[in-house]
Amino acid sequence: MSSARSPARTAISDEAALPSQFTLGGARENHANYGVTVHAPEGLRRRLPLGADVSLYLNRSDNFRRQRQRYNVFEQPIESESGSTKEFGARLSLFHGKFELRATHYQTGANGATDAIVNPVPGNLAARVEGMIEQASEPQGLYQSRASNDNPDAAQRTTYQQGLAAFNAWLQTPGAQQLMKTFQFSTTTAPNGMTSVTRATRSGEVISTVDSVSEGLELEAVFNPTQSWRIAFNAAQ
Repeated sequence: MSSARSPARTAISDEAALPSQFTLGGARENHANYGVTVHAPEGLRRRLPLGADVSLYLNRSDNFRRQRQRYNVFEQPIESESGSTKEFGARLSLFHGKFELRATHYQTGANGATDAIVNPVPGNLAARVEGMIEQASEPQGLYQSRASNDNPDAAQRTTYQQGLAAFNAWLQTPGAQQLMKTFQFSTTTAPNGMTSVTRATRSGEVISTVDSVSEGLELEAVFNPTQSWRIAFNAAQ
């Protein structure tokens, strides 16, 4: 007779042990996509010259992408990425369908999109602040040495003293305090005055996003001189 032993498991009972801003809810979006095409009525087409036919069309579509909950540097939730496209245009047909000309204007927008350039900006800023706190507090470091009253270069000494004072004053501002709260800064000061900093990276969780819009005009001409030939021209801006 044999028995199987279950692997050991650990229950997390302390809320502080959970990931920051752990989200139990989900994201929900409602979108309506539609397209409308209007053709010239038969009575009007019979009166148009050169076997002409005219159509107008309009399309609208929206979408969004499911993803993990994201936050800005102020710890405010960022909505899911979303996008929308609108296009409208006209079609003119001549010689009973042998020649067609289409003109379409479109506009496509993206909101709250993740961009490789701006996405890591909050994390990079937090890393620079972390490094500056540590370097500025190092007793024999560059900043303290040049700001020291023992520095014979008076102009340099004044510049570094003013810089350190401005940085320390900024650390007390609401913006700096929020940044350090968002990235969970924890500081430890050694007996010699050196400050060590630890923080949460929150990579991919605290980010920056971009909104973008692109629009343009597309033209297309199609000529069917025979049943076997199809000649097309198109241009876009």
